[in-house]
Amino acid sequence: MKISSQAELEKAVKLSTITFPEIACRHCKTFIITPESKKFLIIMDHFFTRNGKQKINSWFRCPAHHLAEKKNEIGRELTENEKKTALQSGHVHLIAADLGGKDPEKLFLRASAFGEFNGIGLYPWGIHIDLKPRRSFWISQAGKYTYFSSPSDIISRF
Repeated sequence: MKISSQAELEKAVKLSTITFPEIACRHCKTFIITPESKKFLIIMDHFFTRNGKQKINSWFRCPAHHLAEKKNEIGRELTENEKKTALQSGHVHLIAADLGGKDPEKLFLRASAFGEFNGIGLYPWGIHIDLKPRRSFWISQAGKYTYFSSPSDIISRF
């Protein structure tokens, strides 16, 4: 179900910390309620209740928005394979969020300890968290990704 307002979000799911403008696609100003996106919303609301509200940098990106972001990120047109890969993003599928903060390592520790996320990435600006159906943990520095087998492998580098 596509929604486009706070009132529609409130009808679809009860949340105490998350608002529609924070999760809507910045391109089309919509959000889609699916069983998976509803689950992620509830988990994130609980995470914020338990750990304090965090700045949401990005949540849902419609396919057109996400492809434009990726094109901008790499500075050229995407190949067909790159487009296909980009469209598998958790942001497109409403099960990923980017959170910003002054202390990304502390935020990473909180997300790791929370134990509900399948993917956690540490960036200079904050963290990426998701519920994709695989376990993945990484650090991104200067556009290069280093992957680890567990969050504790990353934490040991702090």
